Amino acid sequence: GRLIRFHLSLGSRYSPKYVRIYDKGLEQGSREAGRHERLEVEFKKDHAIAVDRAILEAGTDRPIALARLIFGSFDFRVRNGRSELKRRPRAAWFESMLAGLEPVPMKKQAVTSSFDTWHSGLARSYLPQLLALSNAIGVSLGSLVEALATNVTPSGNVAKTAELLAGLQDQPEVVEQAKRA
Repeated sequence: GRLIRFHLSLGSRYSPKYVRIYDKGLEQGSREAGRHERLEVEFKKDHAIAVDRAILEAGTDRPIALARLIFGSFDFRVRNGRSELKRRPRAAWFESMLAGLEPVPMKKQAVTSSFDTWHSGLARSYLPQLLALSNAIGVSLGSLVEALATNVTPSGNVAKTAELLAGLQDQPEVVEQAKRA
């Protein structure tokens, strides 16, 4: 019949941003409920870099910039039958808590692509399994890929192909090795 824990997690511990709101006094048993509440936001990966950049660029407004980023990492909206968040009103209690502070949502950063990132992804995903398959059936990787490519249509993404081709041209040893194979 006594409150012993208050904890709200928003997001996943493994996502680029993770929010925890909890009562530290209850957690440690040192204070009664509502006397030592804590809000923690973890920014990771690209989000951490973007937050760092925004804070550095804020100059003397760093505390306000940080508060806007923290409160932009979560939101409380009223259910009104709309699935789009921007069409759902912010909860009155949360709007009141913000008291004029304009939250800045942290958007997922665009990933810059390159031949190296494409090749790295390929080397981590499909290539190891294809090598294992070719070894298991006793054929070369090239023969296996050629057989698997039967009835596969080349990509129509001209821009991506040109980008990969440009990256491949920066890797002459790979091109030479492919020509010898």
